[in-house]
Amino acid sequence: MFNRLGPSSACAILALLAATPADAASIKSQGPCPLFFGICQAFQFDTAIPVITSYAFKMPAAGTAMVSFDGTMQCTVNSTVLNTDVVDLGSQIVTSAAATADYMGPGGNRYAMRLHFGNLGSSGPSATMNLAATRTIKYTTGGTKEVFYKFLKNRMDSGSGCTVYAMTFSVLIAP
Repeated sequence: MFNRLGPSSACAILALLAATPADAASIKSQGPCPLFFGICQAFQFDTAIPVITSYAFKMPAAGTAMVSFDGTMQCTVNSTVLNTDVVDLGSQIVTSAAATADYMGPGGNRYAMRLHFGNLGSSGPSATMNLAATRTIKYTTGGTKEVFYKFLKNRMDSGSGCTVYAMTFSVLIAP
């Protein structure tokens, strides 16, 4: 069998066969967020944005983790005042609760929108966003690691607010 595969393929197969369970890649996943009327997290124009969520996982040794965050967010504006209809947020998967989210950094996204009130009556306009983000992090040691999903408020006009739903982290750990 190895003769038909060539020397490099045979070496790769032998390396996989010799790998111990500690050397194997593993996937860890966070359970669903605790729901409060279906809401995982919410914030308004006049409040600080909390850490959206965090996830602690164990690295068996030094290696690389591919961290993914999934969730959805709906932002609304309930103001009929002209030019008060902007929501502009940056997000990022970060490795410290104290870190500032940078949408241009690894695992970052930007969500900028103008939500015109128009003739909608008593309920304001809204926009729904997919919050999917992925970041690869190289760890030089094993042990418990923690990642955080954070937003930075670039601009949120009066009457605006956002609600996060169905959020979860998953981590692929490779030696």
